[in-house]
Amino acid sequence: QEAARVTRMQEIMPPLGNILRQITQHEWAEPFMKPVDVIGLGLHDYYQVIEKPMDFSTMKTKMEARDGTGYKNILEFCADVRLIFNNTIKYNDERDDVHIMANFLLNKFEEKWSQISPKVDEEEKRRRDEEFEMQYHIIQLAQEAAHVKMARDLTF
Repeated sequence: QEAARVTRMQEIMPPLGNILRQITQHEWAEPFMKPVDVIGLGLHDYYQVIEKPMDFSTMKTKMEARDGTGYKNILEFCADVRLIFNNTIKYNDERDDVHIMANFLLNKFEEKWSQISPKVDEEEKRRRDEEFEMQYHIIQLAQEAAHVKMARDLTF
């Protein structure tokens, strides 16, 4: 089951990688590639407005993390892509270039994501079902072991 799940996820990764490449290589992606330079830009209230800053270099670090701090699933990854653009949209006036750029790239991401999200949703549901099935099986085994122990205790 695990091998089949890994294979299914590997089928999803190339299209997701293509989407990310299209977004990060777009001519408007530059402001989103590194953390916001709060001091350099004089954005004194940035951290009061934006609770969780995010950018593509931080995402890359999370993607490469091998210490358990990385992405647990594709939905976490996608949430961070959205967070990058939603933070920009939230902080900047709708007439600001960076707001317009973020809105455009977010829409582009959502459009591309909608093409592969059904596969991801299906895989997430399958993973949850398999997890439930495994937990149910463990409970059954524990109950059987308890019954065997009880039967043994009664016969001695």
